[in-house]
Amino acid sequence: MASTQQSAEKSRQQKTEEKPQTPARVEESGDQIPDNRITIKELKEKMDKNESVIIIDARSGRSYIGSSVKIKGAIHITIDQLESRIGELPKDKEIITYCT
Repeated sequence: MASTQQSAEKSRQQKTEEKPQTPARVEESGDQIPDNRITIKELKEKMDKNESVIIIDARSGRSYIGSSVKIKGAIHITIDQLESRIGELPKDKEIITYCT
């Protein structure tokens, strides 16, 4: 019985070691933000500076249709559509996606 538990623990450790850790930065609030993400504040700053970014609203169904909160200029492409519509997106601009 102990060897089964040891095998299970060893398997869990290997899976944990195999997962690449996404580096994170710490916000003033103490929240950790992975480097491949931006905060709402950072997006607002980019928009205020008129930086050339493409914003994709990836919400689907009622989440999108029923929402009164939409970012002006965002393109509505659901996650299910993203692969087939990727050619519509410019390759020379930062692309930011958001959903609920």
